[in-house]
Amino acid sequence: MSLSASEIAAGLSEHPEDELVLVELEEAGKKKRTGWSRWVMIGVSVVTIGLTFAFVLPHIADYQQVWEVLKGLSWPWIVGLVAAAGINVATFGPPWMAALPGLSYLHSSRVTLASTAVSVVAPGGAPAGMAASFGMQKRWGFEGRPVGLAVTVTRSGTS
Repeated sequence: MSLSASEIAAGLSEHPEDELVLVELEEAGKKKRTGWSRWVMIGVSVVTIGLTFAFVLPHIADYQQVWEVLKGLSWPWIVGLVAAAGINVATFGPPWMAALPGLSYLHSSRVTLASTAVSVVAPGGAPAGMAASFGMQKRWGFEGRPVGLAVTVTRSGTS
């Protein structure tokens, strides 16, 4: 494993952990997708979501039955359901942020939502979701060992 000059300088600084995080964030920013490749990935994501709603979810739940239940709810129950769902989604990111310093809230939410979706839809379940988490963070420029540790500690409580 070879270290860059900025990584070596960060390791020799007064607070090497902080400096190393800054170096990793800088290198991750250099790898950020731009232009047409970003739009292609957005398109793939939209198609995947559409296919999931069209073909996978109908095998799990009947949309008509769900709609009938929702129509029977009062407005306070609907507001409570939406608030609970929002709070649930909002709390996905912070464990990843704690496990992998330098990971933003947006990226931590993205990795959690994507890996959970992969765990549910892909053959293999949780290991497939863990692989997705690992791959996403590696693509964002984080190093293997910290990413592996973050995947392990954030997914250890799930099945």
